Amino acid sequence: PFAMLFVGPAISLATSLTIAASNFISPAAPSSTHLRPSLQQSSIVIAAESIADPPTTTTTAPALQIIVAYGKLAGRTCYGSTSPPGSSCQLPLSDLEHELGLDSSSLSSSLSSGLTKEEFKTRLDNLPFQWPLKPYGRDSMKKLSKTAVVNKGAETAIYMDELERRGLYDRRNPTGPLPTNLRPEMNKVLEKEGLEEDAVDVVFDALVAAGCDASGSSVGAATSAGDESLLTREGLERVFGERDVIDYYGFLELVPNNRINWPRYWSPGD
Repeated sequence: PFAMLFVGPAISLATSLTIAASNFISPAAPSSTHLRPSLQQSSIVIAAESIADPPTTTTTAPALQIIVAYGKLAGRTCYGSTSPPGSSCQLPLSDLEHELGLDSSSLSSSLSSGLTKEEFKTRLDNLPFQWPLKPYGRDSMKKLSKTAVVNKGAETAIYMDELERRGLYDRRNPTGPLPTNLRPEMNKVLEKEGLEEDAVDVVFDALVAAGCDASGSSVGAATSAGDESLLTREGLERVFGERDVIDYYGFLELVPNNRINWPRYWSPGD
């Protein structure tokens, strides 16, 4: 019984293919070992297709790159106030449309009704980066209005790790600059490094997917002559829904969590 349990799962794909092929091409073999021609051919085809089609993988991006993408798109509008210099806060729909060339004035002088992924990357690369602030409170406008005053950056653990990794900050030095005061320098470093292709893929796909209606119709993903997805103004409006502006948390909700590589030390609400 133990041998029977072991043999079944242990037969490899290559072995199955070999057995199927030998049964198909060996007419001298005893009839008891013969497979019907249709079954023989099916076995070979299925095995060959299994080898030829490797499993597809989903593109992911480091959490830092998602922060950079948002920090490039977002501005200093901050719940009725303005965020401190060197920081970003909220992302108004009108600003996003203008940045991406999808506002009415830009579209009227353009031959295209949307952006390809490559055009989206070019637009992002040309935008300045400012580290985003963490929304102070999530459901209370009274608390959110204090975000600029509290002036706490989003993902503090990641920010501190990046400062130290680049030699910009030493927590063992009590006379060194405050981490908050190093934002402008960190911004310059990250802006120079730019966005990786994987991060562009993840953010672009998230915005296009969020622009689909409830039935799955790709309102935000028009199709060009090359069968390429486009990020459209109509899609962005559907992303925002009834909102005129989104914040850092709202942006994260658009990006599937399984496409973000969070550090091991990260915890929600950091």
